Amino acid sequence: MIHFRYPDPRDCYGKGLAPLRAVLASAQLGSQFVAYKRGLWENAALPGVVLTPDGPLGDEERERLEAEWNAKFRKGGNGRVLVADSSLKVSVVQNSLADLAALAEAGATKEDIANAFGVPMAYLTRETNLANLQAADRQHLGLTIRPRLRRRDQRLTRTLARRADETGRLFFASDDPTPVEREFALKRQELDTAQGVRTINEIRRERGLDPVPWGDKPWIPSGWKQTE
Repeated sequence: MIHFRYPDPRDCYGKGLAPLRAVLASAQLGSQFVAYKRGLWENAALPGVVLTPDGPLGDEERERLEAEWNAKFRKGGNGRVLVADSSLKVSVVQNSLADLAALAEAGATKEDIANAFGVPMAYLTRETNLANLQAADRQHLGLTIRPRLRRRDQRLTRTLARRADETGRLFFASDDPTPVEREFALKRQELDTAQGVRTINEIRRERGLDPVPWGDKPWIPSGWKQTE
């Protein structure tokens, strides 16, 4: 059995610290936030409006007024006109979400969990564009995927490869997941060829092409010469 551990700043020689364990409090707070919000909306026990007559009403009159109001304004009746036969004061009841906002500000957000796993926030928001997504891809591959692949390969090399070869010549290595900028690579090849840094055959070999007889020597501009 091979254990892949993440270092624990509190105990360098311990069992390690998983990313989710590091943000367990934030994850639990996020779950409680969702449960609290659901319970608030399902069992708020708050009416939409409060009708206050000027004088006292009997039970029958109160039930008649309530039934008339619900029949006229519920569902598709929103926005209709009601002409009352008595003086009424209408108070609209709105649920304040200030406490939920305070809970969200206290740390019940997805940003803490995303940072623990190295996931860019551009993946988790709609307020982004193509340039931000491309930058997030490079960030995720370079700062999250590549270090984890190297850590995994190092662990496999220590636990498996060293048992088969004590000289250290065998090792595990993964391909670099970061994409190569095609325009930058082509520009670099062009500059290396124009300044005599690399030969034609060297570039052809990288592209999987056969060498050419005239490609073993660098091409240097005719006006260039070495200084003594």
